[in-house]
Amino acid sequence: MKCFFFFDYLSPYSYLAWKRLQKVDCKIGKDVEMEYVPIVLSRIIHAYETKGPAEIESKRDYLFKHCLRYSKENEISFQTPAKLPFNSLDLLRLSTTPLSPLKKQKLIDLIFSLGWSEGKDLENYDFIYEKIQEVLPDDAANIISFAANKESRKTLKENLKLALKHGVFGLPSFLVQENDHFELFWGNDSIEHLRHFINKTDRLDKSQFDLFKKKHF
Repeated sequence: MKCFFFFDYLSPYSYLAWKRLQKVDCKIGKDVEMEYVPIVLSRIIHAYETKGPAEIESKRDYLFKHCLRYSKENEISFQTPAKLPFNSLDLLRLSTTPLSPLKKQKLIDLIFSLGWSEGKDLENYDFIYEKIQEVLPDDAANIISFAANKESRKTLKENLKLALKHGVFGLPSFLVQENDHFELFWGNDSIEHLRHFINKTDRLDKSQFDLFKKKHF
């Protein structure tokens, strides 16, 4: 079984989902292959011709109140990056670098933590590069050079195609692949549902869902 985690560093909910997944009581399962998929949030939003959360004042205010409540409830450090909104494209390109799963986790966790836990400026790339060199000294040069080449841009485009093909409409999203079946979960608050699905204890009544869909859509 494989689980794709679609994220953007610009998304506070992506950060909260990431940190929630790192907690011992929230591990997805050792038999699940996790693939971390960086993706540009604005491309998803524009694909559905909708507005981003920050473009609607009341939604923006609610979002950050919810993030503060969720972070307190789950004991996750949370603050906004020094500059918000920020351009996350170069950070996403960094995260397309082919690395071992453990090193990929370290890179993603570093960037998320610098912005949403420590409140650093995620557009200060010299500072970001210095931190990467500290955390991943043997891979830093490769990570930085890979982000600058066309392969990283190609990977981001492929990630977007994968997301839209399977109906991803917001971030974070989780896509579970089991043989030829794909199941989508959206948002940090869907993690428990994701775990139930993976553990074969899903509470969804599929026949009831099919009936609703047939009746109304």
